[in-house]
Amino acid sequence: MHETLSKKLKEYRSRHNLTQKELAARLFVSDKAISKWERGNGLPDIETLVRLADLLGTPVEELLKEKKETYYYEYKSERRVLRLPLMHILIPNLFLLLNQVTSVREFFVLMKEVPTASGWFSLGVKSKGVIALGIVSLGFLSIGLLSFGMLGIGTVSTGVIAIGNLCFGFLVGIGNLVVGSIVVGNLGIGWLALANVAIAWIGVANYGVGSFMAVLPSNSTTEDFNQAIQQLLASEIPDLIKTTIFEPMIHFTNSPIFVVIFVMTILAAVFLILCLLTIGLVRLRQSMMYEEL
Repeated sequence: MHETLSKKLKEYRSRHNLTQKELAARLFVSDKAISKWERGNGLPDIETLVRLADLLGTPVEELLKEKKETYYYEYKSERRVLRLPLMHILIPNLFLLLNQVTSVREFFVLMKEVPTASGWFSLGVKSKGVIALGIVSLGFLSIGLLSFGMLGIGTVSTGVIAIGNLCFGFLVGIGNLVVGSIVVGNLGIGWLALANVAIAWIGVANYGVGSFMAVLPSNSTTEDFNQAIQQLLASEIPDLIKTTIFEPMIHFTNSPIFVVIFVMTILAAVFLILCLLTIGLVRLRQSMMYEEL
């Protein structure tokens, strides 16, 4: 109960930018009493406890509950856009978990109890948001072991654009085993494929099955690739595909500037994610230090 009351008092003062003296005035007590309660060294009387519950918007019963030991650290930004926090981070306290559990099954049971991080930028075991990072993630940009998003990156990923070991891309898929409309990978199944082994309507592959398939030698070079593209350009595939996909491919491989732009774009995206992650971890650390006071 001491810990629950202490945490709620600190959160309330932080949220409303109040000093201990200002909060004390609202409760008709001394600032020393507020200080004592926040340190967990005492409790208010019943009458003050009722006033405190009204002020915090919390049932009295909630204040009387003992705080359960949590298995995760959490930071949630006060600023919201469309009712969604700008940043929400939930990181499992692995040291506590490993000290508490006695079996692998119990470990995963506790991990399932960790809530979902939900924010414009979210980081957690389970996360959802515009930019979501987690073991299981759902977002516009989603990165995780299991990821679902407009752009999904993960071991198993699904998205309009999906990148991963096993991926399903509604538009573009890049990975080891890939299914999608336009696929690049080791084994690719799609409408248009660039792969080692391809099953597609139009494809460039070492081994392939399809209506229009250009075969590459085992140790192919850029020149071999360009020759394969030229072979497809000479075939009867639709002109729209020739002008929008294959001709730009040749320009891309022959013009280093396009490669540089592509690499710089990827690096910029990675840098943005790292910046958001760093900001989030700093905020989380500050939140943890504040709770320890």
